[in-house]
Amino acid sequence: MSKSKTFFHFDQIEQKVVFRVSRTFFWIFVAIVGLSIVAAVFVLLYSIIPPGKEDVVKEQYPEEPKVTLEEILVAVTPPPPPPKYEEPTPQVTQPPEQPVTKYEEPVDSLQLKINTLLDSIGTFVKSGWGIIYESYIIGYDWFGRPSYETREKRGLRTDLENLLGEYFESKQEKIAILEFLIDIMHQVGEDRREKALRFFIRNTKDKWKDYRRDIDRIESDYNIRLASAEAEYASAKFEKAELSKKALMSIGSAIVLIALVGLILCFLAIERNTRAVKELLEREKKSEVK
Repeated sequence: MSKSKTFFHFDQIEQKVVFRVSRTFFWIFVAIVGLSIVAAVFVLLYSIIPPGKEDVVKEQYPEEPKVTLEEILVAVTPPPPPPKYEEPTPQVTQPPEQPVTKYEEPVDSLQLKINTLLDSIGTFVKSGWGIIYESYIIGYDWFGRPSYETREKRGLRTDLENLLGEYFESKQEKIAILEFLIDIMHQVGEDRREKALRFFIRNTKDKWKDYRRDIDRIESDYNIRLASAEAEYASAKFEKAELSKKALMSIGSAIVLIALVGLILCFLAIERNTRAVKELLEREKKSEVK
């Protein structure tokens, strides 16, 4: 078999098999890569949309605690006597008019009214109102006799002032509390006024402690849920950013692959055409030689 016939057979195989397969492969490859680009574009559009953020709603605060008149009356009222005895009606005595305390330093009118109301409550509560002194044993001598020392013991006025300063900020609130206590002093018997005041101070502290625990619980729960929502939002945002990067890389890779495959096929086509031109030139050369 001559060399020209061998090239002729190879050329036919190339025309019928190689180039047809290459063209079919190229279009199949382009179709697959095109679908990949379309999918990557949809993923890119999805990643561009910002993620939703959960709205964290704080639980409503409970109402500020209050000690009611009914609670105080129930606490200071003794159990009713047997039915055969009539309970004497307590006589309500009006407190004597107290002079307004004069202060050398300038005091605003609201603070002056608070001090006046505190002095007025002191006229109702005789014992345990101001600072008192109590004796306590510090040791014993050789004969077994105890030795005493005296120490200050704060009274109800100090407890009430600490209560107002710790749990009530505005002076209007303090004035309303003191006026409420004076009204209670008018409604309870003289022997039960100290007990009523002690009950009010103790119960108010307990209610405010429970109230502040509820507030702390609400704030803690709100902060935890807010931090969780922020973390989920940041995670979703990061995931979408990663999706956006992957989509852009997929689109770029697909375009590069199409270009490379097309370039290879172009080189093959150029090589085929170059070989055909070369064969034609060789034939013309041989004909000229003959």
